[in-house]
Amino acid sequence: MEMRSLHDILTSTWVGVHTGSYLADDSQLYAANEHCLRRQLELVQSFCDMSGFRLNVDKTQILTFAALSPALSPMLVTSNAPAKSLGILMTPNLSPMARFNYVFDRFDSRLSLWLYKVRTYAGNVAILHSICLPVLWY
Repeated sequence: MEMRSLHDILTSTWVGVHTGSYLADDSQLYAANEHCLRRQLELVQSFCDMSGFRLNVDKTQILTFAALSPALSPMLVTSNAPAKSLGILMTPNLSPMARFNYVFDRFDSRLSLWLYKVRTYAGNVAILHSICLPVLWY
């Protein structure tokens, strides 16, 4: 693929405000509609073809509240299989109780690792501050 066609993809993708968030090797792209989504995926694939990187399509997920074509339905995030964004569960219809259970399970698993390792009150407080409270903050 030549650079000119990559430029064509970039300019034809711009249909409003597109933005993304990136952390380490994860990225999130936000699209206005299905057409923009397909163009973004096309752009990423073009970049991968040129750079030698590869897009792990098996891990690609779509979170939307709108109806999409049946071809994209296997990639949709559902309430039964939520996605994580920076450690936070993301799904169209996650109940408050399911969100609480997720956070509580993470809190409990972190706390159980330290159950028998600290004997002092100050040590327990330090563990709560540094290990467990960040789970509640995020």
